[in-house]
Amino acid sequence: YFPGTVTIDGELFENVGVRKKGFFGSLSNTKPSLKIKFEEYQEGPRFSGLDRLTLNNSNQDPSHMNTCLVYKVYRDAGYPAPRCNFARVTVNGEYLGVYIHVDSVKKPYLKRLFGDDDGNLYEGQLSDFSETFRNTFEKKTNNKEDDWSDLDAATSAMGTPGDMGLSLLEGIFDIDSFLTFWAIEVLIGHWDGYNGNLNNFYLYADPTTEKFVFLPWGPDSAFAEVNNPFDDYDYPASVMANSTLSRRLYEDPDYREAYRGRLTELLGFAWNEETLIAEVDRIEGLIEPHIPADQLSQFATQVKRIRKFIDEQRGKVESSLAENPDFTNAEREAPCFVSTGSVAGS
Repeated sequence: YFPGTVTIDGELFENVGVRKKGFFGSLSNTKPSLKIKFEEYQEGPRFSGLDRLTLNNSNQDPSHMNTCLVYKVYRDAGYPAPRCNFARVTVNGEYLGVYIHVDSVKKPYLKRLFGDDDGNLYEGQLSDFSETFRNTFEKKTNNKEDDWSDLDAATSAMGTPGDMGLSLLEGIFDIDSFLTFWAIEVLIGHWDGYNGNLNNFYLYADPTTEKFVFLPWGPDSAFAEVNNPFDDYDYPASVMANSTLSRRLYEDPDYREAYRGRLTELLGFAWNEETLIAEVDRIEGLIEPHIPADQLSQFATQVKRIRKFIDEQRGKVESSLAENPDFTNAEREAPCFVSTGSVAGS
């Protein structure tokens, strides 16, 4: 963090923390994603009850719409998801364009969604429940307590074969909520999420149920053909199961039918083309006047892409469901980094 002065809708905040954020996909030296932390250097100042802001640059989504549209689908399905709106951002007098302002996944967010913020929260970025992927999770709460036993139990259960393993998984994960999370990732075409790419998700150990719940995050790549650019597999429109949990459930006949049923159910009430297109129209009218002129052509092309996806997705998914396809993509291997030396500096 660096100290800065921030003005929001005319309200001035001095001596607040500002930093760049983002993983590989959103790094930028011209329009970085930003974190604003009001109490980094002092106690007291907040904006609209918030102690921090998360501003994403939408680097991978020139339409700037994917994130808010995705979270709307989750909320319409009754699933816990961040709030989302838009901001015009200027830094040191330079207008950087439209940003996506989303809930910061911190304790106030957990308290609002679950009523209890004492559980362990993990961020998954190329992360999964296997021995090779286990250490890729980042613990975001209760950091001072070096207790990863819940995550270790999940990894152990995933490695236990047969009905015993499924029974253990049922005691660790909220499987019913996961079926919804999984089905929505497929429905919105989010190839870069947990079930498509083991990426962009949070995992919360909900103290009220003592089970893990998946939380959506970073859906910049949604509303597009479900094909992972990092492999050559031809994905069926009705299933992505690259993750250990979705693969395990899809290989079980009963859970496979439960997943297919959940996807069909969501098509019936959470995926409403008329409502989604109306939201696209609303957002377009809201942010188009603030898109820099040299980005307008790409913006229009991407908005057209979203409308086309919404119009066609139901037919593709229903056709694939009727075929009841197997999922035969090879299991993922953890990325292997080889140390070549060290560097220190200031």
